[in-house]
Amino acid sequence: MKEILRAQNLRYRYPDGREALRGVDLSVAEGERLVLIGPNGAGKSTLLLALAGLLEVEGEVLYRGEPLRGLRDPRRLELGILFQDPDDQLFCLTVYEDVAFGPRQMGLPEEEVRRRVTEALARVGLSGFEERSPHHLSFGERRRAALATVLSMGPRVLLLDEPTSNLDPRARKELMTLLGQIPTTQVIATHDLELAYWVAHRVGLVFRGRVVHLGSPEEVLFDEELLVRNGLELPLFVSSLRGKDHGGKNKDSRLSARDFL
Repeated sequence: MKEILRAQNLRYRYPDGREALRGVDLSVAEGERLVLIGPNGAGKSTLLLALAGLLEVEGEVLYRGEPLRGLRDPRRLELGILFQDPDDQLFCLTVYEDVAFGPRQMGLPEEEVRRRVTEALARVGLSGFEERSPHHLSFGERRRAALATVLSMGPRVLLLDEPTSNLDPRARKELMTLLGQIPTTQVIATHDLELAYWVAHRVGLVFRGRVVHLGSPEEVLFDEELLVRNGLELPLFVSSLRGKDHGGKNKDSRLSARDFL
């Protein structure tokens, strides 16, 4: 597949001097869903911000073969980021105004803005919520509304930070299904190993500021030694899948299980 995003020797230190990224090299193919997993403090969220062009880092981020030039690069509009807390992205009086904000900043005519808002809300299952106050929605609804604000910009790459965190089981399942249905290239940082299994084409294991392993969901998530060595544990659902003779290596079984969602 054609490469759309690449990190080359990314390095970043927090203001307190702690090194968060230690020479990250990573390639993302157009149309793929790459899920980044790792323990707390591994550097997943920092890497996501760096890929979005929101941090001044050493090294380079290449988007469609050309280096991103920081916040002033107009191509950043093609990289949509969903923050962990939806309230960081919802600040208007109504859902409609929040979702319309980005397209309006792009200078689009109001008819196009209205079309984009309608399509984005339909995509996340919030049609009819246009006049609702974002802060009167449930947390799961706010998470989907925040995602709609990103989708309305028409990004070519979605960068999602912990998209299933703090969701109840039903809302989590709905969001997992939604992410699996969005054809846009996705890079997802998460602690949710089950999400990684169901939606990822590839899983990247991040540990101490480096991407230490890249592979299929089965290759990474069923390797207990690899996970433990890098600060994680074998997820409980793996035992359940093995008990059903999935064996962790049968792609067709994973896809049929994914369809069940």
